[in-house]
Amino acid sequence: MKSINSIIAAGLLSVASFSAQAVSLDFNIIVRDFRGGGVANNPDFNNTLISGLTTGMVASMLDANGKPVYVGSGGGGNASGNVFSTSSFAAWYRPCDGGAYSCDSQRTVTLTANVDANDVLTYFNSSYFPLDTLTNPSIWDASGHNFFFTSELNLSLIYDPTKANEFSFTGDDDVWVFINGQLVLDIGGIHGATSGSFDLDNLVGGLGISPYDQYSFTMFHAERHTTESTLNITSTLGQPLNRVPEPETLALLGIALLGLAGARATRKS
Repeated sequence: MKSINSIIAAGLLSVASFSAQAVSLDFNIIVRDFRGGGVANNPDFNNTLISGLTTGMVASMLDANGKPVYVGSGGGGNASGNVFSTSSFAAWYRPCDGGAYSCDSQRTVTLTANVDANDVLTYFNSSYFPLDTLTNPSIWDASGHNFFFTSELNLSLIYDPTKANEFSFTGDDDVWVFINGQLVLDIGGIHGATSGSFDLDNLVGGLGISPYDQYSFTMFHAERHTTESTLNITSTLGQPLNRVPEPETLALLGIALLGLAGARATRKS
């Protein structure tokens, strides 16, 4: 028998989808700006080689600080995913502390996605340069844009087995997605726009996720070359990606939950 929490969670999820209208959804990402190449900068950025899609660059689990761990060969060549060392990679998602290979600045940027009437979230951007409006063109890494940066997105989601639970990504360069700290999407290397996807319904058993459990979703991205910057996401994952209920819907939900609690109390008496 389902627990009371599971029943309430199911009710929340179904009622959240009651009002069929598309909405915009804002979410925050951490963006770290790098200067590419040179001894004083991070050599993993503005690397003139192009490895293409390179899987197996990072470990299958995040480290104790919730960051990806580089396990490639290093040296900066195509076989390494164009990464020079574990130290240069570690700086990609570390605060800008002024140490070796450190980022130049760190910002929190708000992106706006669209959630349609079928709970499909989309964010399509073929010119993804979140630092252009926040930095001076004098430090931009290529004509017209601020290339060479990383993006980090952290979300807590709820697994609803009654809905589609799919995630697809198209972009460049590196992208890794972790669910509860485990790698589920691996699109490493310097490459043109490349696609990947996963279906969470096929993974929950190995991830230890039960119906209506909360789980962590973490996406790490890097833009390391000056050709293009694409970030396209289509997702049906998790309660926070669903529409916000209308006020009248919330009122109906409150009545339903009160009735549920009363029924439970009656059964106990």
